[in-house]
Amino acid sequence: MGFTLIAALLVYLLQALAVYNLPVIGGFIAELVKIVQAQLHTPRVP
Repeated sequence: MGFTLIAALLVYLLQALAVYNLPVIGGFIAELVKIVQAQLHTPRVP
């Protein structure tokens, strides 16, 4: 329950900051997307 509240607060804050179109937030999100995509395309060893 605690993680859910923290995650919801983080998402809310990111949405509020996105209204101001801050380049730092945009760059952070772009880098995060690159990392997630790289992890999805990495073969896993059982």
